Amino acid sequence: MRPKTEKQNNLFDRGQEAWERTDEFKKRVNKVREELHDKYQALIDNERNWFKRQVIKIKFLIELKKRTNEISSMKNLHLMTSS
Repeated sequence: MRPKTEKQNNLFDRGQEAWERTDEFKKRVNKVREELHDKYQALIDNERNWFKRQVIKIKFLIELKKRTNEISSMKNLHLMTSS
């Protein structure tokens, strides 16, 4: 067997992980988190029912995860770094 002579290109294998460690990614996630927090905090403050407040908090977490995945997706990675 011949040893592999080419260096492994990690551009696609670990590109998303490298992007998620950058300060730009963290700034975008924090901006989204603040935006969603402002949106959902008003709903939570006005709701008197404990169960409904918990449902709103779960919706917040789901939307935060969804928006964070949109920022970090490989499909949009080249668009995020250029803007």
